[in-house]
Amino acid sequence: EIDPEVRVDQPLQTSEILAQLTAEERPWVEQALARFPDLTPQEARAAYLLAASYNSQGVARRLGIQRADALISRVYGKLGLDELPAHAPHLRQVAILIKTCQIRDLQQRTLG
Repeated sequence: EIDPEVRVDQPLQTSEILAQLTAEERPWVEQALARFPDLTPQEARAAYLLAASYNSQGVARRLGIQRADALISRVYGKLGLDELPAHAPHLRQVAILIKTCQIRDLQQRTLG
């Protein structure tokens, strides 16, 4: 069983991460968080692998598929991060995805 005091700290950690986002990062992360439930289980696994610094070949290998390029494109598209280069070219898609996955993971632990 999870220590109740640890569970109380989880929302605080999430808010701390959100507070550290720049004004430009925050809407992209919030959008990706809102859209994350739209991902299929395989797309969600791919998102977490990308956030863990796997490249497309590594994602494909870990998921047991030949190529992951289309899957990765779908992940970025569903999360709205495919628009990032056009609107905020200095922000990296994977950096926003990493922050999104960190926050999502903390939120899921809080709910679980």
